[in-house]
Amino acid sequence: DGGAGSWKFRPAVSDTAVVWVDYRNGDADIFSESIPVSGNTDLTPFSPSVQDLPALSGNTVIWLDDRGHEGSHYQIGMNSLSAPSEVYPLSPGSRMPGTSDQAAPSVFKNRVVWRDDRVPGGYSEIYMYTDGVSGTCPVAGFTQNISSGSPPLTVQFSDTTGPAPVYWFWDF
Repeated sequence: DGGAGSWKFRPAVSDTAVVWVDYRNGDADIFSESIPVSGNTDLTPFSPSVQDLPALSGNTVIWLDDRGHEGSHYQIGMNSLSAPSEVYPLSPGSRMPGTSDQAAPSVFKNRVVWRDDRVPGGYSEIYMYTDGVSGTCPVAGFTQNISSGSPPLTVQFSDTTGPAPVYWFWDF
């Protein structure tokens, strides 16, 4: 242990490694130790930001990160233990300073899920990121040829969703 005397907490384990929060550099960083033991690695040397709540699945490590120093508004970082390549922020378009908070991340293989407060009105949603998938999720969009009139009113809708979905599933 290269951090003798430092605070260590919130460990997570998989079949290949252990990760934890470690204060040996004066702020909270995520460290890893491979199994079998071969020496620990600081996965997040981004002083003085705080990284917290690591989670681990196989070689994929995720954590909450306040690199933007906005108090309790965190984003999610991710790294691979087998071929280090950090992804941060995990969901780049989601940060709305002072309002957005990503919390409670969980990882399984190449999928990461988390609670996200970016939705207006104070509600949280669950979001998912799949590492290694380069596709863009479709964004639903429709236009109508008329928006007012006397009943009965015949309205034609045009689908402007992009990129084109593989299929639609409606549940009203």
